[in-house]
Amino acid sequence: MAMSNKIHKFYQNGMYILLDVNSSTVHLIDKTVYDVMDYFDGTNDEEVIKNLADKYDEKDLREILEELHELMERGELFAPDIDVPPYFGETGLVKSMCLLVAEDCNLRCKYCFAGTGDMGHDRRLMTKEVGKAAVDYIIAHSGKRKHCEIDFFGGEPLVNMPVVKYVTEYVRQKEKETGKVFKLTLTTNGVLLNEENIKNIVDIMLSDTINRLKEKEIFLDYDKELNKFIADKNENLSFGARPIRRIITREIEDKLSDEMLKGEIKRGDRLSVCFKDDELIFSHK
Repeated sequence: MAMSNKIHKFYQNGMYILLDVNSSTVHLIDKTVYDVMDYFDGTNDEEVIKNLADKYDEKDLREILEELHELMERGELFAPDIDVPPYFGETGLVKSMCLLVAEDCNLRCKYCFAGTGDMGHDRRLMTKEVGKAAVDYIIAHSGKRKHCEIDFFGGEPLVNMPVVKYVTEYVRQKEKETGKVFKLTLTTNGVLLNEENIKNIVDIMLSDTINRLKEKEIFLDYDKELNKFIADKNENLSFGARPIRRIITREIEDKLSDEMLKGEIKRGDRLSVCFKDDELIFSHK
C-alpha cells in the first residue's frame, strides 16, 4: 500500500524522520513507527497489525497506533488539505512570519546584510500596535492551518524587548481564542543577553512547552520560581540562550515523558511544580 503523498518518511544520519506536509510538522520516530507508516492510513489499525504481525509484538503495535491517532487528533498527522491558490496573483496562505521588531542594532556592523541593522531605512522600533496587527494578520490569513510560526528578528530584537514580550503575551491570548498553535523563536547576536533578557526568553520557551503539553490535554501550572530555576541553570551567559532549550528539555520535557510512559501522568491531568534539593518535582493538583 502506498503512503499518502502528503506524508513523507526519511532515514538520514541515523534518524528516522516523518513529515506531515499539510501541518508542516516533522516527527522523529523509531524503526517500528517507520515500518508502520508503510501501511497506516489513519483508519486501518487491524490491517497494519496483520501486515506486521510476524515482525513486531501486537501490544507494541497497538501502542504505536494509539500514539499516531493522538497525533491525528492534534492535527500533526494526516492533517486536512489546505487550499493553496494556484497563482501568485491570488491571496495565498501564511504559515510563518518574520517580525522586524527592531530596525536597529547594538553592534551596527558595516558588513551586515541588514545595513548596520536599519534595513536601509531610518532606525526605528516596531510599536505594540504593529506587532498586534501582525499577529492578527497571520491568524486571518492562515486558513485551516493550525500551526503557525513567528520569528522575532531585526536588526537586534533585544533592543525592543518590551514589544517582544507584548507580542508573546498577545499570541498566547489569541491561541486560546482561535485554537491556533504558534511556535515562537528569536534571532539575536547574543550581546544583550543579560539576566533579565534571559528570563524573558525562558518565558517564551516555557510557554511553547506548556502549549505542547496542552495539546496532549496535560496542564502544567507554574510561577516565576520555575522561570528562575531554568534561568539559574543557564550559568554561563557566554553561551547565550542556546542552552535554555536543552535545560527545558532535560528538566521538564524528558521527566514528564518518563512519567507519561509509566502511566503516572495521563490526559486531563493538571500538574504543579515544586522544588526539592535543586530538583523539579511534579505533583497532581
